[in-house]
Amino acid sequence: MKIIKILIKEFNPVEIYESEEYITLIINDETNIAEKLKQFPKKYEVEKSLRILTTEELEKISEKLGVKVY
Repeated sequence: MKIIKILIKEFNPVEIYESEEYITLIINDETNIAEKLKQFPKKYEVEKSLRILTTEELEKISEKLGVKVY
């Protein structure tokens, strides 16, 4: 749970989804994602796969992910 709090602080997501395999963050603005990830402290390595999608990307690939966007 601590890693989720850190991700919220760093990326300010609109939504967060967690499954056994993934932590998915839905964000409004894709500015500086790569830079933020580079600076993310190594001690907070995420044990699950981390997906960061913009709201636009989520709408485009929602079927592929098996989710419905309302």
